Amino acid sequence: GWEWIYGYSPEYRFENVLSIGGQAVHIGFTCQKGIISDFMMHSDRFPPGTISAVERSINGCRHSWTDLLMAVQQLKLPGIAPEEAVEILMPNLF
Repeated sequence: GWEWIYGYSPEYRFENVLSIGGQAVHIGFTCQKGIISDFMMHSDRFPPGTISAVERSINGCRHSWTDLLMAVQQLKLPGIAPEEAVEILMPNLF
C-alpha cells in the first residue's frame, strides 16, 4: 500500500515546470516519509495570495493521488475552472 511505497521511501525533492495559459508555473516540494513539505509555486500567472493559498493547501498532504486530488479540487485559481485545475496540476505533481 501507500505506506510501503511512499511512507518508507527516503526523503526526496520534486521539481517541475508546467504551462498554464502560456505562462510558466514552477512547482517544487520536499517529500519525507511520504508527506509533502516546503511546497513552493512561482509564477507571474497568479497573484501572491493565490500562490500562498496553493502552498498552504498542498503542504502536509501525503504524496498520493487521492490526497492531492482532494486538495487540488478545493483550490480557487483565478480564471481556471476547478476541473481544469485538476487536469493541469495533478499529472505534474508526480
